[in-house]
Amino acid sequence: MLKKIIIIFAMASFATLAKADPHYCEKVGNLAEWVMKARQSNMPMSQIMKEVGDDGLALAIVRDAYSVPRFLSSEWIDNAIMDFRNDAELVCYNSRKNN
Repeated sequence: MLKKIIIIFAMASFATLAKADPHYCEKVGNLAEWVMKARQSNMPMSQIMKEVGDDGLALAIVRDAYSVPRFLSSEWIDNAIMDFRNDAELVCYNSRKNN
């Protein structure tokens, strides 16, 4: 699911950003959570793309979130949101650890 995010992390100067800001991975998680909430609320992808601007990582998170289906049950929606956030943070922390 987060293949594009992994590519962006690898291509960007992620290690420098993550080391410079100890809360960087939390911020990535917050962004991922916000995007998936918008996705599950049926907000148009184009609106979210405008909101995030030209940031490559944010754009990748949006594309990945919109590849996940929308759910009807609040339990499934909550799980999708938290799973997506945790996946993004896991990629971030693992990339930070290896650099």
